[in-house]
Amino acid sequence: ILDVWIAYDPAGFAFVEYSTVEEATNALNAKHKTECFGTEVRVEFTERRSAREDDDSKPRLFIGNIKDPVEKENIRSVFEEFGDVTDVWIAHNPPGFAFVEYNTMEEATRAVEACNGKERFGGPLKVQITKGKKKVPTATLR
Repeated sequence: ILDVWIAYDPAGFAFVEYSTVEEATNALNAKHKTECFGTEVRVEFTERRSAREDDDSKPRLFIGNIKDPVEKENIRSVFEEFGDVTDVWIAHNPPGFAFVEYNTMEEATRAVEACNGKERFGGPLKVQITKGKKKVPTATLR
């Protein structure tokens, strides 16, 4: 396991990063639909990002505590005020969070400073800088 990212708001899922596809496949086969922490877990592969988007040098923001239904355009319109938004990804199952990618760390930092804790999309947003997505297999535990 190279990395683990656990969601706390909303809770109920995590991303586990493996060094090889074989390791990720073994984890999926061993843990999908098994009991973990008192509930049945669903393990799936996340979608690979295109080569253009799979750039570790671009800072990504985690946007949590989204209560209202939103579309990419809603998220983009709020966050492009702080710089050039290169990508927006919104979670739908479970809903409540999104990722926004910028070209520079300065843009991302401005967005965190301006938006973290601010009321948007039905609740006070949790906005933080995440690590860039690496070019290795990742399995999602839900």
